[in-house]
Amino acid sequence: MEKEELYKIRSASGCITAAWNWSCAQLGHVFRRTWLPVTLFALFAAIGRVLCYEQSQTYSDSVLLQAGTIVCAVALFVSCAWSLSRLFQLLNGHTLKHNFKRCALALLMTCLLFAVIAFAVYGITLLAGCQWWVILAAAFILVLLTLPVHYHHIRYVEEEGLNYFSSAPTSLRRGYRDYGKMAATTLLSAFILLIITVLLAAPQILTYLASSASSTGAMAGDPSGMPDTFVWLLGAVTFLSVWGIFYAWQYLTVVNVYLYGSMEELHQERLSTLRNQEQNG
Repeated sequence: MEKEELYKIRSASGCITAAWNWSCAQLGHVFRRTWLPVTLFALFAAIGRVLCYEQSQTYSDSVLLQAGTIVCAVALFVSCAWSLSRLFQLLNGHTLKHNFKRCALALLMTCLLFAVIAFAVYGITLLAGCQWWVILAAAFILVLLTLPVHYHHIRYVEEEGLNYFSSAPTSLRRGYRDYGKMAATTLLSAFILLIITVLLAAPQILTYLASSASSTGAMAGDPSGMPDTFVWLLGAVTFLSVWGIFYAWQYLTVVNVYLYGSMEELHQERLSTLRNQEQNG
């Protein structure tokens, strides 16, 4: 991506439109660079889903099943970081090694952030009761409040020479200064992607409901109503759903990159204005 194209002041809708235009123009390049890690991500997601299903049906604490689940989790992390690093190659032109190390660290910190949010939501529900609206509202508010962290991650991957921890305070200050623009862009793009996700995940939801009903019946002493081939259907449905959903949500990364470019240009404009005021003052 050309720097002149990236560093422009855009509105929330402008960032989303620019990301869409770039994604459509680079669709072939994106697919050729990311199809293997995305396919591996979907494959390990399907294997993990099948392992969880087997555990729910047999109520087994088998070491092999638990080890398989851990291996799938690690493979999901690695393949996700690999896919993002290949995508960023098209966006920033850096080497795969450079992007992978930075994407992996940013992804790890994102996982830790969501773990902290989950614990915080759990604590809030214990204090306020376990109503579903309390859980959703608490999670929504906490995710919104931590949006500048994601801006820091994009900045860390985009700019060479930045140290993750020493550059974090500067990123967070800039993020909260332009928080309204960031929130509007994220909410609008995430709402669109959420609709797409629900549509793509519909087969996954149906298979989950079927397996849950079977597990409930098995707990009551009824024989399982699932055919022997259900596990293959579950794996195939999970693979296809996750594959499509992953590509859909990669678009949000492109939106965030354009948002980063807009915020950086806005920051430079502020600095230029301050310098002019000091010279004329």
